[in-house]
Amino acid sequence: MSGRPRLAIGTYGTITTTELPGGQWDAKTRYRDHDGKTRQLRARGTTAAKAKAALKLKIRDRQHAVGHDNLDADSTVAQ
Repeated sequence: MSGRPRLAIGTYGTITTTELPGGQWDAKTRYRDHDGKTRQLRARGTTAAKAKAALKLKIRDRQHAVGHDNLDADSTVAQ
C-alpha cells in the first residue's frame, strides 16, 4: 500500500487553525517549495479567518519570490 501522494511543487495542503491562549489564532499548512522540499508554514491572526488570510499571503509571496516565471523547456541552466 502506498502513502499519500506528494504535493505538486508550489502547492499547499489543508490549512488548519488552532486557537492559542490569549485569543490569537495560528494557521498552518505544509507547502512544497520549488526545491522539492515540503515545509510547514505558519501565520497568526486575531481570528481564524485572519490567520488563514495571512498564511495565504505568505504562500503567495513565497511563490512569487522564486522569480522563475519566464523559464520554459528551452531555458538554460544559467537562466
